[in-house]
Amino acid sequence: MRRSHGRHRFLSRTRGAGLVGLFASILVLLFVTLVVPSAFSAEASGVLSADTTWSVAASPHVVTGPIVVGKGVTLTVEAGATVHLTAGVDLVVTNGGRLLAEGTTDKRIRFSRPPGVTQTLGWHRHHGGPDSPESRIINTHIEGNDFTAIFSQHGTLWLESLTFGTRDRQ
Repeated sequence: MRRSHGRHRFLSRTRGAGLVGLFASILVLLFVTLVVPSAFSAEASGVLSADTTWSVAASPHVVTGPIVVGKGVTLTVEAGATVHLTAGVDLVVTNGGRLLAEGTTDKRIRFSRPPGVTQTLGWHRHHGGPDSPESRIINTHIEGNDFTAIFSQHGTLWLESLTFGTRDRQ
């Protein structure tokens, strides 16, 4: 009888240790899911006054306020990069600024809203003039926009192999 009692105590300790281990595993999973991705993402907003590259390594790039690409400045988005625009945020290329978002067939660029966000976002407005450099958006997927995804006023744009997830507002 003592033997089974001792065995029972051993099983209770093991079961308790199992619960602690399970709890610890859940905490680690929550940390990896919630904290680690934000540690590797880059937040952006404001006026770009120098050439800027949004890399795949720092993806996703989370745009939390309007981004304005100023005159003489190029914003380059690397092939395979992901850009999340929060609700109502626009990417504006001013007269003399340039956007180079040149994905490949294997590494498409993705512009969308952050995961879990249902609000729609603005997107790309391009204001050009006679001497504005050509902007290029190639092999790119765009979704979540609340109005026309790309608006150009006197700008020079090269658009190639675009797909749209928001089919009623391209």
